[in-house]
Amino acid sequence: MRPRTALCKKVLLNWVISNLHNSSNKLTELVCTGRMAQVRELETELEAEQHRHLDSQKSQRKQDRRLQELILQLDEGQKSQDRLKDALDKLQQKNKQYKRQVEEAVSRHHSSFSHSDILLADPSYRSMQCDRLLLL
Repeated sequence: MRPRTALCKKVLLNWVISNLHNSSNKLTELVCTGRMAQVRELETELEAEQHRHLDSQKSQRKQDRRLQELILQLDEGQKSQDRLKDALDKLQQKNKQYKRQVEEAVSRHHSSFSHSDILLADPSYRSMQCDRLLLL
């Protein structure tokens, strides 16, 4: 019975080894299949992330262009404001000059009259002078 038991054990061991080998192959296949699914999923995520990155870069370039446009508009507005301020300053200087000229002309005009001319031009002063002459 020994040879038969040894043969049974050998057959049983071969069967176990074969089953283990098949199980190992199936496990390896499952692991590889699972890994491949993960790889495909990661590739899909990578593509989506690259697409989002490209969209972000495009948006950033657009915003940079808009910012440059706004900076140029601001510079132009500042230059325009400076020109207007210079023109206003010149007009204010001319206005002051004209006021001084008018005041000088009025002053010259008033100084051309003597004090007595001004008094004679005043009706109340003339009436007092006439009254004084009549009393003499």
